[in-house]
Amino acid sequence: MFRTTVGGLQGVVLDVRVEPGARLPSCTFEGKPFALFMLYRSIPASLEHAVTAGMTMRLYLLSHRQGTLAVEVSDIDTAPGTLRSLSAVVRGFRFTQ
Repeated sequence: MFRTTVGGLQGVVLDVRVEPGARLPSCTFEGKPFALFMLYRSIPASLEHAVTAGMTMRLYLLSHRQGTLAVEVSDIDTAPGTLRSLSAVVRGFRFTQ
């Protein structure tokens, strides 16, 4: 976990990845383990995210007013995007108060 600033908001950024071969509690799809259920928050806004095998979630948690703004980018091994290119997009964000 590292301190970061995105669009004028300060916070932290961390990368989350399931270790290959790890046996973790998971959601199921058609009876087969599918994903590690990572984040959940229902009030005041819905936030439900999971990490699957072969995926890295980069999570930015930014201080905003009296709460936290979450920004997630996900690098799936089989997709063309990379954490580097996706993070460049996040660095371009600008927030207003």
